Amino acid sequence: MPRLFLAIELPDRIRQELRQLSPRPAADLRLVRVDQLHLTLHFLGDVDDACVASLMATVRTIHVEPFSLTLTGVGRFPPRGRASVLWAGLQTSAPLQRLHSSLGVALAAAGFPVERRAYTPHVTLARVGPRTPPRLIEAYLAEHASLTLETFPVDAFTLFESRRSPCSSTHIPLLRTPLTPD
Repeated sequence: MPRLFLAIELPDRIRQELRQLSPRPAADLRLVRVDQLHLTLHFLGDVDDACVASLMATVRTIHVEPFSLTLTGVGRFPPRGRASVLWAGLQTSAPLQRLHSSLGVALAAAGFPVERRAYTPHVTLARVGPRTPPRLIEAYLAEHASLTLETFPVDAFTLFESRRSPCSSTHIPLLRTPLTPD
């Protein structure tokens, strides 16, 4: 069963800027590979092979106007206690929320699982392990709190398969869907 998610791919220049802003290497801190940086819309998890074609047909029905996004600020999950993820945030975007919501409604109607927790759009930059010094995390968050990158256009979203390996995951694009029909 493939492990699937829907995401917005980031332009190369944005991914390179994010890499330049990455936290410095530390014990138990794993940076997301630059080619894997993305903005998740919906994580679907393991999907039966027999359902993938139906999923593709479902996501092809989603059409919204293209829009722009701006990455701004950094944060961590969870917000208190030991951090497990460092991320770059996004400026509030009604079109992004509409895309996320439209996908959620279509996925649920087609019988696919949809996360119930509130959508917090972000780009995961690093995974934090228990041996990463908390002071490093706090210093990184303080240093990049005012992060704002150049606005970039969004005209499509992608269905990815995530293949896990012992050291990382590889994201393989399966279907790129334009926001407006051809």
